[in-house]
Amino acid sequence: MKVPPGGKGDMILLSTDVNATVGKSLRDWVAAKLRTCWQRWRKERLVDRTILEQLAKAGVGIGWSIGATLLGWYFDPQQKILYVERSFWVEILDAPDPLVKAIAAELRRVFQKQEVNLKSYDTGEAVHIREE
Repeated sequence: MKVPPGGKGDMILLSTDVNATVGKSLRDWVAAKLRTCWQRWRKERLVDRTILEQLAKAGVGIGWSIGATLLGWYFDPQQKILYVERSFWVEILDAPDPLVKAIAAELRRVFQKQEVNLKSYDTGEAVHIREE
């Protein structure tokens, strides 16, 4: 990936919880609960590993911090479902948008989310990084 220099950075907001709508069976529900517990326990390691892999591909150095886990709400207007989940943020400093978008997309995949939210410090815009 060709990464342009500069950039103020961004904040990625995502949940450690696996969505309750992954399946209808008891087995799916139990698997989602177990995965949620595992992701909460290993959150920092999963984030660090994901970012370091993306940095190795891009060949740049940046700083990042992992925020606290807070209870949050999200309403999905397409499915008409209110999610009440534990979310956290990853703040990435001095990184260009293409790199942060790649990191956000990979975090979405690692944490098995349909989407993550990305707030750009460069433009002030918030975008949704969705499943492709």
